[in-house]
Amino acid sequence: MGLINRLLGRNPEERSTLRQPGSLFSSWSTPAAASGESVNSTTAMGWSAYFACIRNISEDVGKLPRGVYEAAADGGRVERRDSPMWRLLQVSPNPEMTAMTFFETLTAHALGERGGFAEIVRDGRGDVAALWPLDPRDVMVDQDDMGRTTYTVGGVPMASKDILHVHGLGYEGVTGYIVSRLGKEALGRSLAAQKHNGSMLGNGGVVPGVIEVPKVLSEDAFKHLAESWQARRGGAANNGKPAILEQDAKFKPTGLDAEKSQLIESLNAGVVDTARWFRMPPHKIQHLENATFSNIEQQNIQYVVDCLTSWLTRWEQEIARKLFTGSDSGLYLKHNVNGLLRGDMAGRSAFYRELFGIGAISPNEIRRLEEMSPIGADGDVRYVPSNLMTLGSEGPTVTKGASGDVRAMADAYLPVAVKAFADLHRVERDKATRADRKGKLDEWAAEYYADTDNMRASLGMVVETFAGSVAAARGLAVEMYNVEALAFTQDEAALHAKRQADTINERDSWCADAEAAHLMVRLCKLLEHDDED
Repeated sequence: MGLINRLLGRNPEERSTLRQPGSLFSSWSTPAAASGESVNSTTAMGWSAYFACIRNISEDVGKLPRGVYEAAADGGRVERRDSPMWRLLQVSPNPEMTAMTFFETLTAHALGERGGFAEIVRDGRGDVAALWPLDPRDVMVDQDDMGRTTYTVGGVPMASKDILHVHGLGYEGVTGYIVSRLGKEALGRSLAAQKHNGSMLGNGGVVPGVIEVPKVLSEDAFKHLAESWQARRGGAANNGKPAILEQDAKFKPTGLDAEKSQLIESLNAGVVDTARWFRMPPHKIQHLENATFSNIEQQNIQYVVDCLTSWLTRWEQEIARKLFTGSDSGLYLKHNVNGLLRGDMAGRSAFYRELFGIGAISPNEIRRLEEMSPIGADGDVRYVPSNLMTLGSEGPTVTKGASGDVRAMADAYLPVAVKAFADLHRVERDKATRADRKGKLDEWAAEYYADTDNMRASLGMVVETFAGSVAAARGLAVEMYNVEALAFTQDEAALHAKRQADTINERDSWCADAEAAHLMVRLCKLLEHDDED
C-alpha cells in the first residue's frame, strides 16, 4: 500500500475507474453546487467562458499543420509523405471526417470528459487503416490485476492497443480529471449569476420585492393585482413601463439591484476563473480587460507555450505509442506551431535578417516561412558576412561596390516587395470600398493616409531585410544601414500614402508590381551611392 493510501486509510484496490468513479472523476450524478446549480460536462457548456476555452484549444489543436517525419542520419528529419500514416493524420483518419474534425473532436472530449477515445481499426497486416472517435460516456477504463489498462466500449472489451486515448491531468495517469467536477463551485456560481441576470431581465429589470397592501385582499383582488403587475412589469419588453398600484399598495424591494450585487463584476470574475482552469489567457476568450496592443503578442506566445503545447505533446506521444508500431516504428508526428508564434512584420523582419546574416537561413527558407513560392535554386544558397561568401566556399561571390550584384539581390527580393504592396492594396481597397458605400470616401482617405504607421511596418520588413543582406554582402554588421533604411521607409510610406490618396477613385488600377519595382530601384540607388561614399 502506497504512502498516500496509508495516510488516507484507503484500500489500494479501491481505485477510481469509470465503473466505480471517485468524486473527482464522475461527471454525472454529482450533487448540486452550493449555488443550487447542477454542474456537469453538459450543463457547463452553457457558460460561454467554459465553452470558449474548450472550443479554442480543440480548434487550435485541430487546425495546426502536422507532419509525419523520420529522423535522418545527419540529425535532421525527413517528412514521410509517402507513408499511409501521413494521409491518415494530415488529411482524413476515416472516410467520414477530416483530420481537423478528428483532432478537434477528441481534444474537446479530453478537455470536458475523462479523455478523448478513438478506435484504431487495422487491416489484415496489422497496419492502421482508420481511426474512429468514440463517445467517452460509452467507454469504461479499468486496470487488471497486473496493472494493465483495459477498455470496455458499450459493454464490449477491447485491447489497449486498439484504443487511442488522449487525456489531461489525472490522479493515477490513466484517465483525466473532469474539469466541470473539480470546478463545480466556480462554474456553479457563474451559471447562477448568468441565470440571475436573465431572470432579472425577464422581470423587467425590477429587483425582487413584495407588494404591501393595507388590508387583506379578496381572492379576485389578489388575482387582479398579480396579473396587472405581471402584465405591466413582467418581461424585458416591459422594462421602463410604470407600475400602477391601487388601494394604497406599495412596492418594497427585498433584493439588491445589479449594481449593488456586483453582478457584472461577478460575471467577469467567473470568466477569468474559468480561464484559469484551462490555463487559458483571458484575452483568447474575448475577455480584454487587462490586454493591450503592447502585450497581446506575448500573451499569444504564452498561450502556445503554457496551454497548447501540453495538449500537442499528449497527442504526439500517444500516437507514437499506439500508431507508430511495427514497420512504422521509426516515424513520429510533429505539429508546426510557427504560425501561432509569428510576431508582427517588424519583428519577423529582424528575425530573418539576423538568421540570414549568419548563414542560418536562405532566401527560399524565408519565403517558405512567409508562405511564398521559392525563387529557384539560387534562393537555396546561404551566405556569411564576408563579402557575401557562400558557406563552404573559398572566396567571395560579391565584391564591394559591385552594383550589378546588388541589383541581382534586388531581383530576388522583388517578390517580397510585391507581396507587401499587394497586402497594403487589399486592405486599402476593402476599407475604401466600405467607406465609399457610406458616402464618406474622401473623409476616410484623408484620415487613413494621414497615419502611415501600418505602411511603414509593411514596407519596413522589405527594406530592412534587404539592407541587412547588402550589409552582410559587404562584410558589415547587418545593422549598418538601419538609419538609412528607416529614413527611406518613412519616405516610401509617405509617398505611397500620397499616391493612394490621389488615386483613390481609380483604386482598381493600383499595381503592386509597379510600386514594388520602383521601390527596389530607388533602394538600390541609395545603397549603391552609400557604398561609393
